[in-house]
Amino acid sequence: MTLKKRMAVFLAAGAAALTAILFMSRFDNKYTMSGPLTQDGALVISASVLEEGPVWAPYGWELFPGILLEPGSEAAGLPVYVGQVQTWAVFHEDSSPYGQASFRLMLEGPEEPETVSLWLPEVFSACRVYVNGALAGRSGELSPNYRPLARDLTVSFPLSGRTEVVIQAENWSHYYSGMTYPPAVGTPQAVAELTAGRTALYALMTFSALAVALYSLAAWQGRDMGEQTHLWLAGMTLSFALRISYPLRLLHGVRLIGLTYALEDGAAMAGIWCALGLALELGRMEGPWAKGVRRLAFAMIPLAAAVPVWVLPQVPALTPAYGIWMSLWRLASALALVAAALRGGLLARTAWPAAGTAVYAVSLFWSVVSINRFEPARGAWPDEWGGYVLVLCFSALMVSRSLAMSRENRRLNERLQEEVERQTGQIAGLVGERQELLSEFLHDLKSPLSSLISYARLVRENDVLLDGRTRIQLEVILGKSEEMARQLRMMQQFNSDNPIASQWERLDLTRFTAAFYQKFQPDVEVSGPDFRLELPQEPCMVRADPEKLSRALQNLLFNAVSFTPEEGEIVLRLRKEGAYARLSVRDTGPGLDPAVQDQVFQRGVTTRGGEGGEGLGLFIVQSVAREHGGRAEVRSRRGKGAEFSILLPTL
Repeated sequence: MTLKKRMAVFLAAGAAALTAILFMSRFDNKYTMSGPLTQDGALVISASVLEEGPVWAPYGWELFPGILLEPGSEAAGLPVYVGQVQTWAVFHEDSSPYGQASFRLMLEGPEEPETVSLWLPEVFSACRVYVNGALAGRSGELSPNYRPLARDLTVSFPLSGRTEVVIQAENWSHYYSGMTYPPAVGTPQAVAELTAGRTALYALMTFSALAVALYSLAAWQGRDMGEQTHLWLAGMTLSFALRISYPLRLLHGVRLIGLTYALEDGAAMAGIWCALGLALELGRMEGPWAKGVRRLAFAMIPLAAAVPVWVLPQVPALTPAYGIWMSLWRLASALALVAAALRGGLLARTAWPAAGTAVYAVSLFWSVVSINRFEPARGAWPDEWGGYVLVLCFSALMVSRSLAMSRENRRLNERLQEEVERQTGQIAGLVGERQELLSEFLHDLKSPLSSLISYARLVRENDVLLDGRTRIQLEVILGKSEEMARQLRMMQQFNSDNPIASQWERLDLTRFTAAFYQKFQPDVEVSGPDFRLELPQEPCMVRADPEKLSRALQNLLFNAVSFTPEEGEIVLRLRKEGAYARLSVRDTGPGLDPAVQDQVFQRGVTTRGGEGGEGLGLFIVQSVAREHGGRAEVRSRRGKGAEFSILLPTL
């Protein structure tokens, strides 16, 4: 995608975001969805209005700064709408947002009493709610035992005719003051559905962002940890999840208000820092400008967390300046993010960063210019939607990059496999040629050696008149010749084994062992011992060469036949042990000495004494087991028989 097309995507995404925000401003805005007012300013809550759903109440309020108004008072307050006065600093010479104030709203209800619920989103930072002079609910405690509590408050009461609602508020904890978010009035069921829908929306956004954060951390740890893009994405999504989870925290209330809002504001700034870091990383921008932006964005994290908690309570006059500075910083960071993401999109050959930052920039801009004129009725705030879209777009970018890397890895693995097969074929051919040459040499050497042994035996058996010295020399010649013949047989057997030419396949050991038992059962039982088979019920899959495995198992089986008396027993058993399959042959022979057990699989070690054993069979068994990625083992006690096993890794 060219830069021109990417710019077109950026503009289209920005236009779509602006259209969506304008749509929300008209159809999901508490200020445009308010209930009707009477001529004297009372909010009309009729039965027909309640049937349509909750009624928003941003207008018709009176504000009484500096006092806790007694219910039923005839005093007149300042006419305001909710959100018009977000801080009480305007009423104090020192611009302090702290103090007390009261809000009053008159409701015009139906003639017949009807139970309604009043939903108050997060009053800063403690309040009492009176309905017709009766205490209907509270959040926290007012002075003299001031205890703030951050939560959404719902109170229910019977509504009929003219009804007075008074909210006494007190704040010594936050730079916002009193009631800043318009409440809603409706039937208990309608208000419950409203709050449940809002909670579900924010839960979806929170936990999906957390899922992306966990995926990004896993991807970062699974790759070169010097590559920071997944780490930046994890930080951005985690910060967004912490920032967006406030409705979930407000369900049960939060008393540590200072720490909670420090965390929330710090998470918002951390999200911007990570978003900028991710965009700059994708754009490979490492100059002084990029470093300065990163440092400034990082410095805003402790600033946003510390100023509201420790600075503003000491210097409340800085409250308006702090709000202006945060708004300007959001706009500036949005512009920087746009520039970096466009650059990153150019190098990444994708429009995801451009589209996401366009939406985010528009949402940040709108959140600044629409203060006191827009608040979502059922959805999220524009900057929250913008942040969520940004998370999704950067997540899509990371997923597309991961898929591209996966495809490239698969292609490289296929090429590597082809190269390995080609090289293996060449090596196998070379080994085959050498095996053939060695086989011919051994065959040519074996013929004269066999003749020499035959003539020596003929001389000895015909009892030719030989003196004692010559007869001793003849026995030496015959012994050495037979030893050389055994060595030649061993070399021929080794030469017939070619590990490179192994025929590997997926093998069901259960079926393989059963077939092996049926094949050799007559040979074993004709020697005298009983021959039993023990198998698991389920298949046992391994990767093996059936011919080599059968040869190794034959060595174990006929070794057992050699050492087991006619009245004894031989058991062929297969069982699973963790990640391995154990294929064993157990006999009731004389067993092995402990000193021999550690050496029995070494080449040349035999326990047959003077019977002429070459010490090769068990060595071959161990070689085959290791070639299959396993090992051979022996368990034995002198006089109690022996159990030889081949352990193979299962699939």
